[in-house]
This record gives sequence, structure tokens and C-alpha cells, in this order.
Amino acid sequence: MRALRAIEAAGENISLAPGEKVHVGVDVHKRSYHVAVWTAERGWIATWVQPADDQLLLSRLGPIRRSVAHIV
Repeated sequence: MRALRAIEAAGENISLAPGEKVHVGVDVHKRSYHVAVWTAERGWIATWVQPADDQLLLSRLGPIRRSVAHIV
């Protein structure tokens, strides 16, 4: 099992290889969202906890939005 890397800063980007697709899991709670990003090629590539704010989540996922294959 691979270790998870935490991404804390909202401006920190997730680096993807050309054509790499990501799957995003969001565990929604009243006060926070727990987010995980996974690729078939590399497994878990990022996890973070953020305030329960839809716009913040969209902002953080914005740089990889074209590579998102699935959000759960």
C-alpha cells in the first residue's frame, strides 16, 4: 500500500502525466470535506481535508478538471 501525500495549500497543483485520468473521492461532512485523488497508473496521488466549501473544492480541482474521469 502506498503512503498518502497531503496537499494543504490551496494553490499547490497536482502534477499529471499527459493523458493521465484521475478519480476523485469526496467524503462530505457538515464542516469539512475529505478529498482523495487517485490514478490507475500511480495509485493515490493526493489527499487533503478542507472546509465544507463547494467553491473551494472546485478551485482546488480546477487545474485537473479536464483529467477527471470520475467523482464519487
